[in-house]
Amino acid sequence: MNGDLENGYGHRPETVAETVRLAIEAGLAGGNIEDHDPRLPDGLYDEQLAAERIRAAREAIEHSGTAFVLNAKIDAYSLSLPDALKISLRRARLFREAGADCIYPCGVSDMEAVRILVREAGAPVNVVVGWGGARFNIDELLEAGVTRISVGGSLARAALGFVRAAAREMRDQSTMDFAAEQIGQGELNEMFARAQGP
Repeated sequence: MNGDLENGYGHRPETVAETVRLAIEAGLAGGNIEDHDPRLPDGLYDEQLAAERIRAAREAIEHSGTAFVLNAKIDAYSLSLPDALKISLRRARLFREAGADCIYPCGVSDMEAVRILVREAGAPVNVVVGWGGARFNIDELLEAGVTRISVGGSLARAALGFVRAAAREMRDQSTMDFAAEQIGQGELNEMFARAQGP
């Protein structure tokens, strides 16, 4: 399981290293460390500090002796910064050099930008679907060379969208046609029985 470790729950590289150590101890196979803090003027950590934070995380992983996957999240796109592609490429190279296994330009929604990132970032690329205007086809992303595809909270938000639509249907139309889309109880029981095993 991969964990969203936010900004490492602290600014200092030592704090990031401790967060990664605890994540490994908890049994996670990987985690994201982002270069974003909303309290900063443009939202992003200084590049050198951001790279030091990734380096500290890598050192914690090396010390653990595990194969924990370090995913460096780059938030230039999610913050809608000018020159987001240029910023993302520069940070991707810095973070890869600092020890990131993968780079994660969160919020990129243009397929051509994805291709450029794959070609020029110097690291495996993670793309998230369902974030803002990002609407990608899985085959298209794989063909472009994307290594990792995330759905983030999209499945949960889609489920909540269905709940909202169902509530509106009952309120506005006095119908309950949404129930036709549900999974039958027998099928659910079989699914959970398989998951639990003998």
